[in-house]
Amino acid sequence: MRTLVRLLMAGYLGLNFIVFVFHPLSGPFLSLSHFVLPAGVVGGRLIWYPRVAAFAQVARNEDVSMKKGEAIELGLQETVYEARVRNILKQTKAPFDQRNREDPVAGVVELSKAANAAVFSSIELQSDVKLRLDGLRSRIVNDGLPFTDAAMRYSEDSSARLNGDLGNVTVSGSPAWMSPIFSLSVKDVSETLNGSDAYWLLTKVSDIPRVYGIALKKKELPEIITKSAKNNRPWIFVW
Repeated sequence: MRTLVRLLMAGYLGLNFIVFVFHPLSGPFLSLSHFVLPAGVVGGRLIWYPRVAAFAQVARNEDVSMKKGEAIELGLQETVYEARVRNILKQTKAPFDQRNREDPVAGVVELSKAANAAVFSSIELQSDVKLRLDGLRSRIVNDGLPFTDAAMRYSEDSSARLNGDLGNVTVSGSPAWMSPIFSLSVKDVSETLNGSDAYWLLTKVSDIPRVYGIALKKKELPEIITKSAKNNRPWIFVW
């Protein structure tokens, strides 16, 4: 059995070497090379020509006048994007079972939704947002910056125009992440709190309690993808 596995591996590696060195420009061996050689590498993840071709076919189905080369270029872009999304899911260790395996576009939409949720939950990917809010809290607590002024200037929530006023808050009517506000003394400032789509600082101005807040929005998937594209450019092979 081991001998058979070794022979198969040697044959596969040999085929890779032959196709890579004597890469055909036309004919049946070109199609063979598409299945043997990867189309590129994105963040250590190989992307394969059949996947590029699947996206390209979708593009040509939507626009029958599109030239093959243009469709392949679009397919390559989509495949690179898909690889980046998969790398984020791997980085965040988010559990994911892809259902749309046959339809490449639906599959990417599904992957993107899962990756966006993983990005929101990732302390590592959101660390710079939290650090910014930690720094703002230090200015409020240690340097005397008025909370309402900070809310008006820096909060990314719609309450910023009201100096951060979130109104009266009840235990039953507030999300779990806001629970520390009920144990705070009046005018104390909470630690940075991890909301669903933003990090928050909260303070209460009365025992009712009436709450003021400062929010910095978490980064979303497109921003993470853009940063990844700048720092980790794909290696695209010519075939």
